[in-house]
This record gives sequence, C-alpha cells and structure tokens, in this order.
Amino acid sequence: MINVVRRSQIVGLTTMDSSTATQYNRVESVWLDDDGKVVYLAGSEGYTSLEQISVVGDDAILTYSQELSEAPENLRRIDRIEVTSPTSGTLGWIEDFLFDWSTGDIAAYILGGTIAEPFGGTAVLFPDDVETIDAEVIVIKEGAKDRLKSEAEGLKGFISEKSQQVKHLVRKISHKLRDSISADDKAETVKNRIKQVSEAQQAVRETQDAIAAIDEGNKRKALRALESATGKLDLVLARQPELGLVPLEAEVDIVSLAPLDLDKVDEIRKQIKQAIKKDELVKARELLDNLANELRITTVNLPLATYPAAMEEAAQLLDSDPNAAKEVLQTALSTLFIEEKQLPIPVIKAQAIINEAASLIQVEGHEEIVQSLLASAQNKLKLAEELGYGERDREYASLDNAIKNIKKQITAGDRAEIAFDNLKEKLGGFFDRISS
Repeated sequence: MINVVRRSQIVGLTTMDSSTATQYNRVESVWLDDDGKVVYLAGSEGYTSLEQISVVGDDAILTYSQELSEAPENLRRIDRIEVTSPTSGTLGWIEDFLFDWSTGDIAAYILGGTIAEPFGGTAVLFPDDVETIDAEVIVIKEGAKDRLKSEAEGLKGFISEKSQQVKHLVRKISHKLRDSISADDKAETVKNRIKQVSEAQQAVRETQDAIAAIDEGNKRKALRALESATGKLDLVLARQPELGLVPLEAEVDIVSLAPLDLDKVDEIRKQIKQAIKKDELVKARELLDNLANELRITTVNLPLATYPAAMEEAAQLLDSDPNAAKEVLQTALSTLFIEEKQLPIPVIKAQAIINEAASLIQVEGHEEIVQSLLASAQNKLKLAEELGYGERDREYASLDNAIKNIKKQITAGDRAEIAFDNLKEKLGGFFDRISS
C-alpha cells in the first residue's frame, strides 16, 4: 500500500521532470477513465498520464519527461459527485478518495453527507461495494451502508503519506529500533544490545516451553527450560546491570489520517469541541483519530527487576507444587511492559526538508527553491502544532522565528550555514522531547 495517496494530497503539488528538475505544471484535478481507474493528473498546462510518474514526493511529483496531453476523451472527475443506492435517493457525495498512483486503482472512497453522519461527518466506502459509477452519480450496493467504516478504522493499513523520507524512516526504525540502537552508538554497544534482545527473547520462549512442559507433567524438561532462561537473563544483567527493561520486539505503524489543509484541521477541532460539549464522547474519539499523523512505535519490554526472580521462584516450586510454579510463570509473562511512542510525521518531514534546504543552499542558483523549502518546513511545523503534537509548545514559535531569520539571510545573499546548523540542532532536540 506504499503507493496509495489521497486525491486531496495530490492536488496542489508541482510536477517536475526528474531528469532536468524542471517544474512544468501543477496538479489541479484528478481524472478517471470509463473503467473507474485514475489515468491523468491535470493542470493549467495540460494532462499528465499516470504512466509518466516515477515518484510522488513530499512537495512535488517527479515524472520521466515533460510530456503533456490535450484533454483526452471519455474522462470523468468523481470528487463531489452524488452517492445513491438502488432503492434510495441522494445519500451524500464523494468527499475524497485514495488511489494507487502506480496502477490507478481506487483503494477507498471518502464519503460526506447524510450517509456519513453516524461516523462523524466522513465515512469510508470500499470499491467492492460500488454497483455502478458514471460522470454524475455513484450507486452503491444494497447493504453497503452497513459496511461503511469511520476513517480511523477504514483507512488502517493504508499509507496515504506521499513522503519518501517518511517511508525510508519507517524502514530504518523497523530495523534499528527493535534493538534500541541510537544514532551515536559505538559498534560494540550495538553488538551487545542485539545479543541482549536475542537472549531476552529466548528467555521468554523458554518460559513458555516450561509452562508447556508442566502441562505435560515433564518436570525435568520444565526445569531445564527455566535454568536456561535464568542463565540467559544472568548474561544480560552481567553485561549491563543498570538495565531496567530489555526490548523484546517493536512494531512501527504509520497512521496518516489527518488532512494537510490547516482549515480542515481547524474544522475537525471545532467538531471535537462541539461533540465534547454535547457529551458525544464516542463521536469525539472518532474525530480525534482523524487528527493523527504519526509513526506509532510499540515496544514490548522484559522487566529485569522482577522476571529473573520469578524464574527462580518457579524452579523452587516445581517439585512441591507444579501448578503454583505454572502460575508464577504465567504471572511473569503478563508483566511484560508495553511502551508506546508517537512520532509526529509533520516534524519528521520538516527535519528532512530543512536538511535538503541546507544542502541546496551551497549550490549557486538554488536560492528560490531553498526559500520554497523553508516555507514548506514552516507549514509542516504549523500543521504539527495544530494537530496537537507538543501541546502548543513555545518552541514552535522559536523554530518559526529561526526559519524566518534564515530566509532573511538568504534574501540578503548569505548562505546562513551557522543558522542552518543551529536550526537543525534545535529542531532535533524539540523532536526528541515531544516524541518521548
């Protein structure tokens, strides 16, 4: 699903020739063919075929060439067209939709209107529930209303973010966070931490093996498993006795449901306040999910303060009371500590944009592009603030002022290297603080 984007996220992006970095159009509308597939992105200069697209980036769409078409025949736009069913009149309209830019396939429709009111104003309809669709109306199947989902539930699993930097970061975190590797780790530390995780995982598996052996009545096998688990944990403690928690596994999810338009964010915030005022808490929770734009990292940790002692206690009980030993082991497994973090995607994107701007400013003739990138970084930070990340932290204003200062320096002909370095350090510290 990594090529799935929302129509509203595509509109407004610049199209650029990837071979020359020349901007030649701006997306104003998305067009489908008679089969209901997205085939063209249109702007004032003409129509770009989806086959021309090489990458959908953060602030631009890269294409293989600058080839544009005149208005092709038999195309249709489906945003804002009516939604009906075979037995009903108008139920609502298509507010937005998600599609795979590599194939043109529609992934989901976002509906507005009466049909979506039970879901907080918008609802997700899947293509399998579409009966017919033409230039003026989409007819949904009987019973489709009962299969609608809220955006929070219906769009789970879709990566509707365009940013290649975000996708790269997800891959990086997926591989590295599991082993608690920080950016400044030395090679030996990294090696030890990877071994710690492996040994801790084995200790958990052997705890489960011991429970199974008790159920089989095999005390000797259970004791071997417990001795092995205890030995593994002793190695971890001997290596770093100050450790309180050892990460066993981590899961990284992209949750990208929030609109990128600040006015739409403000509208949802007002709806949430109204829902809370009316004591409609279920509706408020669903609306809150629509303001999420984050990496969610869930880490399962083994508590070294209590787990090894439980292994020893179970071993002592094994002969006299196997059931009590089993209960101790089950309790130990239930004490695994789950830690959740939310990393705001707009701030991640702002960091990537500023890094790119700092690199480009070193190249003569890129001042205009750098100014545009800095404006985009300001917008990302404003979006993060409006979505509630950092709870209106004063650092947002400080970061915005720092970016404004760099823009003034560039206008005056300065490369602003020191200012860029200070901004990157300040933004990095802010990100760490609000993500902890």
